[in-house]
Amino acid sequence: MTVPLFRLALDAHSAFPIPNTSDQSGQIPLRQATTNWSVTPAPARVLALLSPEEVASVLRFLRPEDAALALGSCLLKRLAVVRGSGATWAEAGRGMKKEAGGKPVWKGENPQQGEVEFNVSHHGNMVVLVADSGLKNGLNRVRRVGIDVVKINVPKDTLAVRREGSWEKWVRIFADVMPEEEVRRIVDGENAEGRGQQSLEGRLRRFYTYWGLREAYVKMSGEALVAPWLKELEFRNVNAPCKGKENTRSDTIRSVEVWVGGKKIENVGVELQALGEDYIVATIVERVLRGEEFAAFENVDFESEMNTLDSHKTIKKDDLGD
Repeated sequence: MTVPLFRLALDAHSAFPIPNTSDQSGQIPLRQATTNWSVTPAPARVLALLSPEEVASVLRFLRPEDAALALGSCLLKRLAVVRGSGATWAEAGRGMKKEAGGKPVWKGENPQQGEVEFNVSHHGNMVVLVADSGLKNGLNRVRRVGIDVVKINVPKDTLAVRREGSWEKWVRIFADVMPEEEVRRIVDGENAEGRGQQSLEGRLRRFYTYWGLREAYVKMSGEALVAPWLKELEFRNVNAPCKGKENTRSDTIRSVEVWVGGKKIENVGVELQALGEDYIVATIVERVLRGEEFAAFENVDFESEMNTLDSHKTIKKDDLGD
């Protein structure tokens, strides 16, 4: 069954565990670590079903932690196309294209499959994806989508702030890509109601909320962080999501407004959500349909998904290494 707008999340380091394969000295040869990881059961199962280009995009990383995120990204992209179009696993791999600006999109060989636009982000252990299916949204075209996940590492960022000498000096490292009013709100720790967040952890959550919104919007636009209007891009009515409990999501925040050059951007969907205690996800969709709500994130269960694909014969013998 295809759906118009959906989101997937995967803990890549849980799905594709990193084994301890150190030698007697406790050291792993740098170029050997990812190779050792790639032949363990979980990653090997997925790698065997990917194209040579996708496999190369995973194994180019020296650190298996990075390779696991890349593999999670490949898996979510293929699953998104299967979900959004009804394509087979092999068809999902063949139809991957890039639009002007490098934005990924999938175009089916069969017109009845339509198109699927998707965007992926990863940080820490998590990989997240948002996708829109032109087959089901009623617009006869896919909508542009953008997503960004950030992990807040309080000990690491606390040291970085101390090295700069103050909270404001640290924030102003990023001032070249933010309007001054937004920088001021972050420096002051001010939320949408004007109340300050005085703890450093609260201020960090505030900063990364703004940063995730900015990343998600420019990814949706396809112009990346070199967009000429970047300094004019402003987010208003922003609250940082409260922490979720381990492996759970916080309440969603949909109050954010997008402004560019002093003008409000209408009919753009924005949502913020915390995933667990450490992650914040920003999702932005070009156009919100009447009565549409963002689908909740679906945590992808690797074993369940692979077994389902097998049982439905979505993966065939001819698909191996397609």
